[in-house]
Amino acid sequence: MNTIDKYLPTEEWAMCSEEEAVDRQRFNELSLLESTIMNRSSSKAHPKERIPHPKRCVKKYRRSAAGGGVITNGTEVRRNIHKLEATVNYLLGVIFPAQSSSPSAQPEDIFRVSLLQSVLFVDDRIRAVQVDLTTLLGEGITVTTIRSVRHIQAKILRYHLLSQYLLSNLSSKKYEWKFGHKALTTAISSYLSTWSSMGQELEHDVHENSDADIAQLDEIISYITLLHVASILYSREPSIQSYTSAVSQQQKFCGLACEDGNGMSAILGLFRKYCPKKERRKIVIAFPKYQWSLKIASDVENGNYLSLIRFFKSTPRMSEQNQVNSINDNTRWKIIARCCVAQVMPVIRIGLLRLYNKSFMKQEKVKDHDLARLLCLANPKSAIQFCQNVGLPALTLSTAECIVMKAAPICIQEGENIIRQLTNPGRDEDFFVVGPFHNQWLSKKDSNKMSGQRDESTNDEFDGMSSLQRAMAKAKISKQKKAVTPTAKSCFDNEWAIPGVDNYVSRVDEDGVEILPSSVMRQLIFQ
Repeated sequence: MNTIDKYLPTEEWAMCSEEEAVDRQRFNELSLLESTIMNRSSSKAHPKERIPHPKRCVKKYRRSAAGGGVITNGTEVRRNIHKLEATVNYLLGVIFPAQSSSPSAQPEDIFRVSLLQSVLFVDDRIRAVQVDLTTLLGEGITVTTIRSVRHIQAKILRYHLLSQYLLSNLSSKKYEWKFGHKALTTAISSYLSTWSSMGQELEHDVHENSDADIAQLDEIISYITLLHVASILYSREPSIQSYTSAVSQQQKFCGLACEDGNGMSAILGLFRKYCPKKERRKIVIAFPKYQWSLKIASDVENGNYLSLIRFFKSTPRMSEQNQVNSINDNTRWKIIARCCVAQVMPVIRIGLLRLYNKSFMKQEKVKDHDLARLLCLANPKSAIQFCQNVGLPALTLSTAECIVMKAAPICIQEGENIIRQLTNPGRDEDFFVVGPFHNQWLSKKDSNKMSGQRDESTNDEFDGMSSLQRAMAKAKISKQKKAVTPTAKSCFDNEWAIPGVDNYVSRVDEDGVEILPSSVMRQLIFQ
């Protein structure tokens, strides 16, 4: 059996009613990702020529008061929990990682949309899933239903955190960050509601909270804690806040405040409100990830940025019962956790530089490779540029470039590009987020650049070449990529691979976004 079948529904029209698919075809609202044939030739065809595929059509989100579009005439079909779970598995297991609904086709015939287009499609369909889940929970609650909803919301939450980081180089002109922020908030609220809504109604059921349920709750509240910490870090940095209004229209939302307030004490309310009473005494054993995030919050509150950086590089100590499966689980969780705070890493580094600027001797010269290690940056050139952006002078010696400490106060330099890098670093934090897998999963063409490939940038690696030279250079690069044996393949089981798709090599789409290998993206979302 083809491995893609595990993500496809077993029955036709499970994700969307046939009536809606026909109506949307008539109104030219059928996506290319939902048509029967998705290849290079069909991508250029008129939308009227698209035919709905019974196993690829997904119910579209409709606002009840929006008017226009497809008219359902009160015959809208609500999906049950099994169909909703199949829909989410298809969207997050096929469309999002492969950017195609036909990844099992012949490699030369595979047509992929950009990551942005696939995320916009998935976001819209997940909004429809959230509506059906809300209706389903309103009709009645069982232990099985609650557990299924938790698994669905946990996958959706990981997807939002990962996709928003991968698209963080794009401006609001291309991706509406407020909608992404709202979708993330909805996923968090929906997940937490399954712990509060169970309440006393299911308290008598001894099977209501398995070890897997508690481990998942531990993971999710650690993400929420880190998002809250990120929002506090951003709001407390005066040098960043003074430029917020200048870039407010271009930056993504940074972090997410908890419902109990904007202070650090709000993260303790998560544990009191949603952790089952039976499990509260076992916090050391049952909630290691939440404890890890609390240590991060403690370091932020005390201004101990050096310990904060070291702790982000470390691996948390898991309970003995989870040692067998801790490697894959920890890798996935640690990467998603870093996505939560990636946008505030410049704030943390500014705090570190203030500490270093006080600790080192006056006019002491620190070499570039030492700075890269101390600031958790990918390369020495990035470290020198970051220090110059915040006002520290650089000096070139015979052996290396250096930064002169205590030669100037920490102050952000003027310049729109500098401000953007410090307030929204985007994909510049790939080295921090994926850690030791950076060289395996990503293949940036110029790792020495401080700012990655941004949609506002005018940088062109083929600048100065004629059209023929460009075509020959691109063909050579493409040929070299196919010839390279991927090193990350051994990190994942073959069952995650989909025939016809390069599962272990990253690619850069038409928007300049470097996309992680499809097997990696799938592994980060699914347990």
